[in-house]
Amino acid sequence: MSEHPFEITGEDVEGMKRGFGAFVARLLVAEAASQQLPGDQLLISAREDDPDGGVDATMLDSPGSRWVPEGTSAWQFKRSDIRPGLLKKELGKPEVKDILDSRGSYCFALGADLTARKTRRRRKVL
Repeated sequence: MSEHPFEITGEDVEGMKRGFGAFVARLLVAEAASQQLPGDQLLISAREDDPDGGVDATMLDSPGSRWVPEGTSAWQFKRSDIRPGLLKKELGKPEVKDILDSRGSYCFALGADLTARKTRRRRKVL
């Protein structure tokens, strides 16, 4: 648990268990509202246990903001770390490929504290 009341650590996120997807989804809903996007431009998978093809949420035609890329973006939520090999496998899923092939963005929300080295390895895969 963090010493700062508004800081969320990787340990905090991993402790959320099934609530992590709902947490990130609410952040995307708030961001979509701040951009005044119509409700049908944000699509969220509501059930964390369903096979999602590598996409937990999709933001369509966003003007872009500090947290959301411009255009269409797919989002994958992971409560903990994901190894580079598994990350590469996620990128090969049809739903993800469709978005990337149409010049969209793929965003990972990881609930793990990553070292600089781990971050570089995952970015290299991406």
